[in-house]
Amino acid sequence: MRIKTLISFISAFCFSLVVVLGVLFIPGKATSTVNINGQLNKPVLIENLVTKRYVFSDGDPIKGNRGDEGGWLASSGFESPKVVGTDANYYNRALWTITPIADNFLIENLVTKRYLFSSGDLIKGNRGNERGWLASSGFESPKVVGTDANYYNRALWKIKPSGNSFLIENLVTKRYLFSDGDPIKGNRGDEGGWLASSGFESPKVVGTDANYYNRALWTITTP
Repeated sequence: MRIKTLISFISAFCFSLVVVLGVLFIPGKATSTVNINGQLNKPVLIENLVTKRYVFSDGDPIKGNRGDEGGWLASSGFESPKVVGTDANYYNRALWTITPIADNFLIENLVTKRYLFSSGDLIKGNRGNERGWLASSGFESPKVVGTDANYYNRALWKIKPSGNSFLIENLVTKRYLFSDGDPIKGNRGDEGGWLASSGFESPKVVGTDANYYNRALWTITTP
């Protein structure tokens, strides 16, 4: 009888020990080390974690009042210029200001005054259903453009910390800001510009349904 009691006691003690150790060693969620608050309302560079390219505003600066261009599609009478990823901050067009609007953000180019804007359809289903961002994947992700106004709230973004970087997600389309093209090589400025006429055409920035290969992760820093 004493042996049975001893065995029961040992079993209960071991179970309790396992429970305690399990509580002590439950893995916690990875904590973020970045915060967007220190980068608001001042010029910042938005750099892709993988390609090291800067978010860059192509096209002419806006003229007149916001909304004069009437939209972002050619059918509106004006097609908004694309946003690309450059290897350097040419003419300060890679500088942006981030302004809070309630729980979201407007991201405005310092030079062109254009807003970062998500074109294309809203994502459908689960993240990753589009299977990529290139036409060869079966779906080509819509481009990100620079608009003169916040049409249909598509110029509003959520900026979400992810480790040491940020995911930048459009409020309406739910698409992530994403860097297409090859990573930069050599020194910043070696590509010589962002237009084909410079000898190298910078790859576009698009809106994807998922963070493929971490190309939807960005660092936001002051120059």
